[in-house]
Amino acid sequence: MQILQENYVSNGKIWIGLNDIVEEGVYRWEDDDSICDDSCKAMIYAQNEPNNYGNSEDCNVFNANTSRVNDFPCNEIGFYLCEKTF
Repeated sequence: MQILQENYVSNGKIWIGLNDIVEEGVYRWEDDDSICDDSCKAMIYAQNEPNNYGNSEDCNVFNANTSRVNDFPCNEIGFYLCEKTF
C-alpha cells in the first residue's frame, strides 16, 4: 500500500479489485478469488471500515490520503490498478 501512496496517486482513490459482490461481508480479490480474512481486513482497512454505508458499498478503494482501504459503491468512477506479471 505504501508503494501506491508514494508513486501512483497523490490525491484520490484507486480501485483495487476487492469486493463482496457475491456474498455480503466476504471480501474476495478479483485476480484469484482468494478471501481477505479478518487479519487482512485489520491490516488494510481504515478505522470503522468496511461499513457498507447505505447498504450500497460492495467494492473497495485505496485512499491515497489515508493510505488505507475503504468500501465504496461499485458504480463510482475512478482510477484503478492492475497487476501484470512479466
